[in-house]
Amino acid sequence: PYGKSLSKYIRHYEGLSYDTDILHSKHQRAKRALSHQDQFLHLDFHAHGRHFNLRMKRDTSLFAPDLKVEVSGEEIPYDTSHIYTGEIYGEKGSLTHGSIVDGKFEGFIKSHKGTYYVEPSERYLKDQNVPYHSVIYHEDDIGELILHCNDLHHILNHHLFNILWILLDYIDIFSKQTHFVHCLSTVRGSSGGICEKNKHYSDGKRKSLNTGIITVQNYASHVPSKVSHITFAHEVGHNFGSPHDSGSDCTPGESKTQDQKEKGNYIMYARATSGDKFNNNKFSICSIHNISQVLDKKRYLCFVESGQPICGNGMVEANEQCDCGYSDQCKDKCCYDASAPEGLKCKLKPDTLCSPSQGPCCTPECTFKFSDVKCREESECALKGMCSGNAAQCPTSTPKENFTSCHTNSQVCLNGVCSGSICQKYGLDVCTCATEEGKDDTELCHVCCMAKGQPNTCSSTSSERWVQYFNKKVTTLQPGSPCNDFKGYCDVFMKCRLVDADGPLARLKKAIFNPELYTSIAEWIVEHWWAVLLMGIALIMLMAGFIKICSVHTPSSNPKLPPPRPLPGTLKRRRNPAAQTQPQHHRQQRENYQMGQMRH
Repeated sequence: PYGKSLSKYIRHYEGLSYDTDILHSKHQRAKRALSHQDQFLHLDFHAHGRHFNLRMKRDTSLFAPDLKVEVSGEEIPYDTSHIYTGEIYGEKGSLTHGSIVDGKFEGFIKSHKGTYYVEPSERYLKDQNVPYHSVIYHEDDIGELILHCNDLHHILNHHLFNILWILLDYIDIFSKQTHFVHCLSTVRGSSGGICEKNKHYSDGKRKSLNTGIITVQNYASHVPSKVSHITFAHEVGHNFGSPHDSGSDCTPGESKTQDQKEKGNYIMYARATSGDKFNNNKFSICSIHNISQVLDKKRYLCFVESGQPICGNGMVEANEQCDCGYSDQCKDKCCYDASAPEGLKCKLKPDTLCSPSQGPCCTPECTFKFSDVKCREESECALKGMCSGNAAQCPTSTPKENFTSCHTNSQVCLNGVCSGSICQKYGLDVCTCATEEGKDDTELCHVCCMAKGQPNTCSSTSSERWVQYFNKKVTTLQPGSPCNDFKGYCDVFMKCRLVDADGPLARLKKAIFNPELYTSIAEWIVEHWWAVLLMGIALIMLMAGFIKICSVHTPSSNPKLPPPRPLPGTLKRRRNPAAQTQPQHHRQQRENYQMGQMRH
């Protein structure tokens, strides 16, 4: 099914159908092991044109040993044995993390080709009969969800109309419970923060403002894992006391200086980020300052020292020569297992050069593989990896020539990674086309280039300016990419959708009560006084004409005035004939009485 769209966020995916029973059995064995005998398991499958050999161990560092889960004030048992972490066997620098439930792996796999995400297929294909139980997709196939949020105080005061009342009730219910032993908070300012205790508020009730709700649903569509991770990282910044970045020092992406602008914005920027800029995965000095103040006050209430490297987890860590696990799982004759005496465990045995646990370039006979053995597949920007002949690890692949086109010719390779813009191939700088008078808005989602240090030359690859480089060929940005000078993002139809950190009510308030608006109106009145005078006279004449025209149709209680004229085109009510003759009879009697009085 590769090439099919999985949802409005995921453009391409492949299905996975490995044996879930076997993986579930491996997980059960690891679960039954003693706490210090964490077993690791292997998961092999083929997808996206490559083979994945995952080696994972139970992750015991994610949850505290004394973790308690409470629901409605009652403690419930919670099994944390399903969390795993590991690597792609033989691929240096790789990382895999996720969970195994009912024999299905769900998580992410980070490799030199990028990050892959694995999720259950029923999450997206609930009503479809498909021959696979999981789906895997690459991070490049995800349309980025813009990081956009408001702090709770701002929401409650300015955005009530934009929130479902059921959600407000849900938050209110949780806020009335006591959560002071938990760390996270979504409120900045005097109330809330890590480890904040509940307190009295204006409604007379005690509330915990360290209450938050995280959802993986966005308007009935499931959000991809990558988007959830990005959003979570942004929100954790709020949890620890950081508002959105503001000011020139903390929003370099808005700078007029090209050197600063090229570095991009930080994690806590309120609008779109491309994700590949120097600053995109960092906290700004503003965020660090705010977070530091919170941690300085409350860090001793929530945080403990992380665990140390553990011999027996199947991964070579600090102060270890090798790691093949415990005696019941170690099939490596080159390495002492974790059950060996202290001083020997996780060390190489005598007369051995290496251990297969160190990397894919070591043979089971404890010798290095020859230099003509492949240990890594070729990628768009790097050649295949070959063993060195004198080390167990797979050496870093030789990068292909810089500025080699990659990612559908929208980017170039830099030092073995597809990260640069196609503009750099021709000595140009990448830029974002912004809205200008007379400029085609369809170019906002094009790849745009400019001459170095000359922002006024920013133009699309399809423009006449760069015809010598691109031959007027349109190169579009990936859906989810920032556009219009980082004020919006491109959707799947290559339309630039603007993003505003404020809600519609706040924008309306600013539009109505903006002092600059009234200042400009006053200046216009002073400059065009004659126009104001003409408009006043025209208004008076219009009102006089309206009164004159409508007065003849208005009923009056003055008997000396003529009866009102009926409006043309209106329906007349039909009257009873008997009722029409009765007034004539009474009128005749009245006239006879008046004539008799005159005779007398």
